[in-house]
Amino acid sequence: MLDFLQVKRSRDMQKSVIKRKGFSWEALKKAIKPHSLQQHIEDTRKRFNVLITGRRFGKSRYLLRRLIREAINYKGVYDLASPPVIIIGMPTFGMVRRIHWKQLVSLLSDCPLVANIDRTNLVIDFLGDRPAIVCIGLNDDNGDRTRGLRLYGACIDEVQSIKHGIIDTVIMPALLDTPDSFLDCTGTPKGKANTAYKLFEKAKEDPDIWSAFLYKTIDNPTLPPGVIDTLRRLLDDRTFRQEAEASFEEFIGQIFYAFDRDKHKKHNSVIKSNIYFLGVDWGDRYPAYCVIGATSRQSELFNYSYHYMNTG
Repeated sequence: MLDFLQVKRSRDMQKSVIKRKGFSWEALKKAIKPHSLQQHIEDTRKRFNVLITGRRFGKSRYLLRRLIREAINYKGVYDLASPPVIIIGMPTFGMVRRIHWKQLVSLLSDCPLVANIDRTNLVIDFLGDRPAIVCIGLNDDNGDRTRGLRLYGACIDEVQSIKHGIIDTVIMPALLDTPDSFLDCTGTPKGKANTAYKLFEKAKEDPDIWSAFLYKTIDNPTLPPGVIDTLRRLLDDRTFRQEAEASFEEFIGQIFYAFDRDKHKKHNSVIKSNIYFLGVDWGDRYPAYCVIGATSRQSELFNYSYHYMNTG
C-alpha cells in the first residue's frame, strides 16, 4: 500500500511541475514566510500548542503557513474510506470565511496541487494523497460538523471565544487516534473564564506533549513603528495590557469592572452579619438570575451563591 502511495505521489509531483497561470511557488513561499519568532515557534513546538499573543503579532499568518505546508507536504497514510483532513476553526463560519478563507483562496486558487475549491462549504481538496483543508465555525453547531472527520491537524484561531468543551470533547478525540496529528490554538486573552486561559494553563502543566507560547504585540519584529504608542493613547490601562501585552486580565465589559478572581474570591468565609440580601432578575422571556449575599460589619459585600434558570 505504501509503495502504491509513493508511486501515486510521484506521478502527482510530475504533473505539478506544470504551472498554472498566475501561480508561483516562489510567490507562495514569500507570502507565508515567517518572521523570527514565528520561526522559533515552528522549531520548538510540540504536538499540541497554545499561542497567546497581543494583537498584530501574526498568529493568523502563522496558522495560514502551517495549514498550507502541512497539506502540501503530507506524507502519512491516506485511507480512502476515512481520508485525513486539516481544519481551520474559528468561533463562527462567517469569521473563518472572512479571515482565513479569502487568504487561502488567494494563495492556492491556481496552485497545481489543488484539485478542487468548494466555495460553498469552504473546502480545498488537493491532488494525490493529501489532506483537504476544511474551514469550520466551531460555535455554530457546537463542533458537530467536525464529528466523524479523521483529523490530521486542527488550527483553531481566536480560541478565547470558542465555547467550553468543544476542544476537549470534539477536537481532541478526533486527533488522538491519528498518527502524527497536531493541534495549534491561537488567541488573545479575554479574561480567565474561557478556553484560551484553560488551555494555556494546561499546556504549562504538561510540557511533554504541549507547548505554551506568549508574546506581546511589540515582540513582532515586523511591526510598523508607532503602533504601540497609538494603542497606549487609544486604550485604557487594563485594555492595553490585555490587547497589546497578552495579559490575562479580567475581561472588561462586565458589571464589576475591577473584579479580580485572585484577590476577591474567598472560600469558606464565615461572615457575621444581620443584613442579607436577595437579588432577582425574573428574565421575562429571557433566563432568570438570582444572587444571595450579605454585608459584613466592615461594609464588605459578599456574594454567597447564585441561581440561574434558562427555562423561563
